[in-house]
Amino acid sequence: LRKNDFTTGTSHFADQKPSQDELIGISEMARLFDTTYRTLRFYESKGLLKAHRDGVNRLYDAESKRQFRLILEGRQLGFTLSEIAKLLSSSMSKDELQMSLDTMADQISHLEEQRKQIDEA
Repeated sequence: LRKNDFTTGTSHFADQKPSQDELIGISEMARLFDTTYRTLRFYESKGLLKAHRDGVNRLYDAESKRQFRLILEGRQLGFTLSEIAKLLSSSMSKDELQMSLDTMADQISHLEEQRKQIDEA
């Protein structure tokens, strides 16, 4: 994971609906990320992931895929859901974003130190 992965734009869905060609269903999204429907619904219920709706069907666009990748990477690094939500928020100021990047760097250093200790043990 690189710091820049979290700074590549976090805009939410625009008011206009994307074309059908850009959307994938929940089954393809789950297969793409090797996850479950339940996991996708969970992050949607927490407001971290947004799906377009076509009746009862959930449809995901490129922005949803990018956001879900960041959610999974953030969780793998040990970030809480509220920290991830803040990272995904388009309302973060430049100072808040820099603080988040610093927090991520600290978290990476902490995990690297833990790994070193485990390797030595």
